[in-house]
Amino acid sequence: MGLADGTIYNYAVSGIDKAGQEGAKSDPAAGTPKDSLPPVSRIAAPAAGRLSTTQVAVSGTAADSGTAGVAKVQLGVTDSATGQTSWLDASGASTFSVTVQLQDGRAYKLASRATDASGNVEASPAAVEVTVDLPIGKPQGLAVQAPAEGGKLEL
Repeated sequence: MGLADGTIYNYAVSGIDKAGQEGAKSDPAAGTPKDSLPPVSRIAAPAAGRLSTTQVAVSGTAADSGTAGVAKVQLGVTDSATGQTSWLDASGASTFSVTVQLQDGRAYKLASRATDASGNVEASPAAVEVTVDLPIGKPQGLAVQAPAEGGKLEL
């Protein structure tokens, strides 16, 4: 029989001898099982795909189906070029946000990982994959000089 987190259970114990005789019951006691359920999180923004900025605001939600409640959320940023992951603390718990600086022309995996007040850590962090692809700007500092009369202008 499994016990539900956060539910108060009352109990008393007694012993039974080899002949099957039950002894007197103990004084009643009560207890509550420790929260053992990990929280879950999900990234709401940005959506997976191409990003046109290097400064990225990541936000999402987290919930705990146990009794402890979400204590913190972290954001893992994995650079696909190096395979290295850095974990950053997000602000907020049930709703969280963090801003990260990424590099143009690189792909990243962004993963949120929630931890509850009992220390249970989300087993499979929610993730989105993004690629930073800044738009090409207008050329700067170009000048065109007209050719002498009768000359050709070639580009």
